[in-house]
Amino acid sequence: MSIMPAPGELLSSWLHRLAYANGIPPHYFGALLEAPGENWSARLDRALPGRILQLLEEHTH
Repeated sequence: MSIMPAPGELLSSWLHRLAYANGIPPHYFGALLEAPGENWSARLDRALPGRILQLLEEHTH
């Protein structure tokens, strides 16, 4: 399912909504993005690795 980020929405919030909309628990979604562990999404708000950016670009248009 395609979910667009809301205006001003943090990346972490959008990733959680994207996971839930596709029936995936957020912690599992983080592992799929190779960003496991606690607070994985908040870390991505501060420093998004290029490999994750590329993956999101390829699969969320």
